[in-house]
Amino acid sequence: MHWIFRPSIRRKIVGIAVGLIILMVLTSVLSVVMESTLGHLLDELLTKYIPAYGHLARADVRSLERALALRQMVIAKMQNPPDEQTYAARLRIYQELDAAVEQEAQDARSSSIQSSKMSRRRPTTPRSAASTAAFRTPSRTTVIV
Repeated sequence: MHWIFRPSIRRKIVGIAVGLIILMVLTSVLSVVMESTLGHLLDELLTKYIPAYGHLARADVRSLERALALRQMVIAKMQNPPDEQTYAARLRIYQELDAAVEQEAQDARSSSIQSSKMSRRRPTTPRSAASTAAFRTPSRTTVIV
């Protein structure tokens, strides 16, 4: 009767081997699930975030150019006597850049909206559901001189 309750060395080794095989199967299943999630996130990155980031970066550059034109307008008005020609030229540049900033921001919004419509067709992850928020742009400043 002792031999019934005491597992032999062979049974112990086989039990450990079966346990390790089960752990490897679970690990490989988990790896496949995580790979599909990563593939979805990389696809979302390539189709949504990178193009929108490009548009937002260009909008930021245009905004900085617009701020420089505004500063130059103020400098032109502060000169004694005021330099109206430079002021008018800088005002025209400021207004053109204002339209360019708005266009780039609109492009970023539209690429974000298109990407979020595409992502509705496939299952979303908790991380990507929070990322569908609309892009905010800096508020427009008015020129008071």
